[in-house]
Amino acid sequence: MFLLRGVNLGAHRRLPMARLREAALKAGLDSPVTYLASGNLLARSSQDPDAAGAALRAGLRDGLGLRTDVIVRTADRLARIVADYPFPSSETRASHILFFSEAGEPRALAALLDTPALLPEQWTMAARETFLYLPFGVARSRLASALIAAEPRRGTMRGLRTVAALAEMAGD
Repeated sequence: MFLLRGVNLGAHRRLPMARLREAALKAGLDSPVTYLASGNLLARSSQDPDAAGAALRAGLRDGLGLRTDVIVRTADRLARIVADYPFPSSETRASHILFFSEAGEPRALAALLDTPALLPEQWTMAARETFLYLPFGVARSRLASALIAAEPRRGTMRGLRTVAALAEMAGD
């Protein structure tokens, strides 16, 4: 699974999904399939996941002039992320996951975020993901704004419903 950061948000950084699939093939990925128009790509590769992500990133930059982060997760990891989501997942509008290329330090972020003042919004970190519960949505979230401002790593956010659909597609 390849998650592209910040494509097709507003009028800038437009990337038709057909062009993404073409770039994936040119980067040596097999059987590329996109989901929604927000930079979600499922593909197979004989390369190491990080090498495959780097090849796609370079292909997007060199072939399309698009500079973006490409975050990679295996099908098994995606399924584990969905299974481990720690907050009420029945409220799918409230359930989000931030994906990062590298692991972070939860204690450093906890010191920057006054979590009790942000309730009922909640967050927790695991490996290279941050799980978010935002009952008022992302757009009005004080937690999401504070987290993005405090987080030194660049990542990309997806809703739990999207991640669950991608995990199911990747498992097939």
